[in-house]
Order: sequence, then structure tokens, then C-alpha cells
Amino acid sequence: METKVKKGQGFSSRIGLLLTLIGAAIGAGNFWRFPRVVTLNGGGAFLIAYAVIFFCFAIPIMWSEHAIGRSTRHGLPGAFKDFVSKKCTWMGMFMTFIVIMIMSTFTTVCAWVLRYLIYAVRNSFSGTDTMALFNQTAEKDPITMVFFFLILLFCCYVVSKGISGGIEKSMKFMIPILAVCTIVIAVKSVTLPGATEGLQYLFHIDGSYLLKANTWLEALAQTAWSMGPGFGLILSYAVYTQPKSDITLTTVTQGLSDTAVAIIASTAICCSLFATIGSQAAYEVMASGSNGLCFIALPNLFATMDGGYVLGICFFMALFMAVLTSNFGHIAVVSLAIQELGISKKKAVWYTGVVTCIIGIPSTWSIDVMGRADWVSGTLLVFGALFVCYAVWRFGAKKFRERFLNTPYDEFPIGRWYELTITVIAPLLTLFVLGGWIYQSIAADPADAFDFFGSATVGALILQGGLIILVTILFNDKVANRIKNKYFNGETFPEIPPEHYDAQ
Repeated sequence: METKVKKGQGFSSRIGLLLTLIGAAIGAGNFWRFPRVVTLNGGGAFLIAYAVIFFCFAIPIMWSEHAIGRSTRHGLPGAFKDFVSKKCTWMGMFMTFIVIMIMSTFTTVCAWVLRYLIYAVRNSFSGTDTMALFNQTAEKDPITMVFFFLILLFCCYVVSKGISGGIEKSMKFMIPILAVCTIVIAVKSVTLPGATEGLQYLFHIDGSYLLKANTWLEALAQTAWSMGPGFGLILSYAVYTQPKSDITLTTVTQGLSDTAVAIIASTAICCSLFATIGSQAAYEVMASGSNGLCFIALPNLFATMDGGYVLGICFFMALFMAVLTSNFGHIAVVSLAIQELGISKKKAVWYTGVVTCIIGIPSTWSIDVMGRADWVSGTLLVFGALFVCYAVWRFGAKKFRERFLNTPYDEFPIGRWYELTITVIAPLLTLFVLGGWIYQSIAADPADAFDFFGSATVGALILQGGLIILVTILFNDKVANRIKNKYFNGETFPEIPPEHYDAQ
């Protein structure tokens, strides 16, 4: 249902909300991770596993986040305080800490992508050792650090302008650019001689992969990192949604749009690689990792293929729009949590920027430090999904569905299957993906698996995760007492309070 609202009082339209949610979901993973995992895990078989995970894991949690954010009108700490209990405020604080960690590394990726967009415009890939170019860009480069600061400054400025005046307005400009650029590279790629081999490889269903645990693990990981169930993005944006707007269809459309972009990007990349370097070499490129694909192999490809100059610009432009719009959401999550401590909205945004700078500078300067931080934050991210499932279970899944999801304003009713997925299936899948990552970490280096200061080790995960849990629990009551207003009544969606208007 489309609703007319005054400017600055939350999202001004349904399309604005939808574009913002799509922008939050679409990120680097759509372009540099999804093409790899779908290629390495049976093509169409992976897509089947992904579709199952989509409806049994991602969508139920995303619906829940949306309803919790709208019903409480608080960011993560306040939402868990009001919706669950005062003692659970730390859960929202924990999720906020993880978003800060993610934002510190993600802004560095934004800086890399912007530099590569400039390289593409200047045609710098031609005759260049792209491996050396990436190492130069990602390791101890003052220019990359400057770009990090400039991007963070721009993102904070946009978010400080408010939801409708800043984020929503930017999304209406950036998402169409992302869509057009992605379609351009896809159309060009599928028309290349030999592109059909890439299409066949991408969409061919190898049934044996459906029996492999790694296929399901990778599908879970992709949905967790790309659509972000339990991330806090949807919950935080939902605070600014109108009480009589749809939740169910909007959330599904967001997820399907994210998936569509990932499939289109995968089509473009697979067709280009298979058509130009052959199936064996293309498979090796996909196995080289996200950085190897995006910043080493593809620039080489753009430098040699017909029309590669334009495709290179389109690819890195689409990728830059994707990472930038996601970063708006990261800042929105953290600044909303800070704002609830009694700090003005604009100050909260800039405090978020300062904290991100302090934490993110080491990652900007060293790719090794970034890899360590990315492993820990990306793994701890899944705890947010568990917390959301626990919140709904504690409230009562049946009551939650009837009161907050099956409203007169939602486009289609949700059946009792939601109760099973949110209380049983989604938590079990979350534990499966967490266990899978831990197992992979131990198997990769059994001798140093529990090194507290190692790279991608279980020890580092335990140390840093344990410290965050300890700090958030210790400060639980203090933060909870600072959150004064309570809008949650357990029955309906309250109006957007004035404290969340753009002008505040």
C-alpha cells in the first residue's frame, strides 16, 4: 500500500523503501562471491540449494527483523530491550559492534573499488601486471587510505541528511545506475562467441552436488553475507517505515532483487571468462578467491577482450554503487544505536564515522589485518540471526505472525510454516553454517587452529567474540537505562516518533 507522508517523516514512498532495502542487500558479494560459489558448486544445483535456503532461512528472519524494528521504533539495543527484555539489550549491542567491525573493512573495499573504477576509466589495465597493481592498491598505499576517508566522509554526509532527504534520495539515483551497468555487461557477455559454454556451466544441474554438505554451506553463507538476515540493516531501516505499509511482499521483493542482480552478474562474468579463456582456466580463476577474480583476473580480461574498456567501466561502476549503498546501511545501523544514548542524530552519524576511522585504519593499511578482521566479523555476524530467532520464539512465533505479519496492509498472508522455520529450521541452519566455518578453519591449519592471534583461526574468533560479549554484558544495564522512550505495546505498529524525523 502506498502512503503519503510529510517529507522527512520516514520513508516517503514504498519504492523509496524498496530501493533502500535493495541497496542495503546488494553488495560486493553479488559480484565477486556469488559467481565463484555458483560455478564451483554445481551451477544449477547450487541455485536450487540457494532457493531452499532463501525461503527457509533468509526470508523468515528478514520478515522478523522488519516487524521488530517497526514495532519497537528503536535501533538494535533498544529493540532487544523492549521486544525481549532489558537483560537482552546486550544482544543488540553485540550486533552493533559486529556492524562496526564489518564497516571498517567494507569501507576499505569501497576504496579499492573506487580506485579500480578510476583505473578502468584511465585504461590502466592494458599492459599492466594486475597482480602487482592489486598489491600496490591494497597494501600500505596512502592513496587508498585517502580514498577510505573520502568515502566514509561522503557516506556520513548522506546519512546525516536523514532517511528521505539523504539515503532514499541517493538510492533513487544509484540503484538505477547499478542496474543499467549490470545489464550492459551481461548483454555484452552473452553475445560473445563461446558464451553458451558459460551459460551451460552456470545453469546445468549436477545432482551430485545437492548431496554435498559444502553446496548447502556455501548457499547459507551467501544468503547470510549478501541479504544479511540478522545483520540489523532491515531492523534499523524498518524503524523509519510507515505503520500501514507492507512487510511481507516488500521483503521478498528485496531478496529476489538481490538474487537477480547476483545471477545477472554471474552470467556476465561466467560467459566472459568461458568465452575468452576456456572452461579450465575459468574454473581456476573462480577458485582463486574473490580478490583474485575481481581485482586480478577480470582487469586482465577487460584489457584484452573486444569492448573491454566499456565493460570494465560498467563493472566497477556497478560494483562501486553496490558497496556504497550497502555502506549507507552500515552507518545507519550504528548511528541509530548511538542516537538512542541521548545523542543527536547528526552527532551520532559523525561519531560513527570517527569510530570507523579508528578501527578501519589498520585494515586500510594492511590486507593481512583486513583479512583477520573480515574473518572474525563475518563469522560472528551469524549470531545476529540466532538472536532474532530467539526474540520471536520468546515472544511467541504464532502470536508474532498473527499480529505483525498477517496485517490488513500486507500483500499476502503468511502460513504456519513461518513458525516452524523461525523457531527450528532457521536456528539449525545458522548453527550448521557456523559449525561449517569453524570446521573449515580447524581443518585448514589444525596445529594453529586455536591461536588467539592467528589469521582466520577459531582462537581469534573465541578471543574477539568473547571480549565483545563480555563488554556488552557488562554495559547491558547502563545502556538499557539510557534508552528512555518506549513505543512497543505488543499489539500494533506505532507511528514513527518525532525523534526519528530527518530534521532531528
